[in-house]
Amino acid sequence: MTNSFPRYQGDHAGSVVYDLVNKLSSKYEMHVIYIDYPTPSGVTQNNAELFNPHPVKYPYRVYPLSQVHGLMILGLAPLFMDMYMKIRGVLGEYGIDLIHAHWAVPSGFLASLCRGTVPLLTTLEGGDIKIYGQKWWVKPLIRHTLAKSARTIAISNDLKTQAVKIGAESDKIVVIPDGVDMSEFMPMPKAASRLKTRLPDDFLVIF
Repeated sequence: MTNSFPRYQGDHAGSVVYDLVNKLSSKYEMHVIYIDYPTPSGVTQNNAELFNPHPVKYPYRVYPLSQVHGLMILGLAPLFMDMYMKIRGVLGEYGIDLIHAHWAVPSGFLASLCRGTVPLLTTLEGGDIKIYGQKWWVKPLIRHTLAKSARTIAISNDLKTQAVKIGAESDKIVVIPDGVDMSEFMPMPKAASRLKTRLPDDFLVIF
């Protein structure tokens, strides 16, 4: 299950999760519970033939979830309840063997509440630890999630360090960076890359 999932062809949001699901679908029966953010008009949604989608309706036009703040947070209570019930329903109907939650909150936390005896694998993607993890009222939720996870994947050493500071067990966390399509992205001389992308020498790019 995931906080973020591509809404249409070419959407970058949650693309790592989408690629992982499609790859594993060739060997395993995959079910994906995801927040169904509004899709811009005139675009085609992703083809879900390789897996079983279980969308949960998102209540706002604000995108993504991390942009919701202030009193709007109160409006997320129905979303979280719907996610909780969706998890329980999928677990009960399909005999799930493993839950892989992307982002410790809310996906990981909600999964930890209703997983029963199903093992939980949680992947820390960054915002869950670096942003939400700095809020005093979210830290206990993350701590609970990590304690209930059989294993935790952090996509960087820094995220593992931050998770341990929150209270996670270091020996239960493995660092696996997000993959890169080497046919699309590869090291090359700066001058050649600027020529290929048609960027002038005085154009600065910040990541």
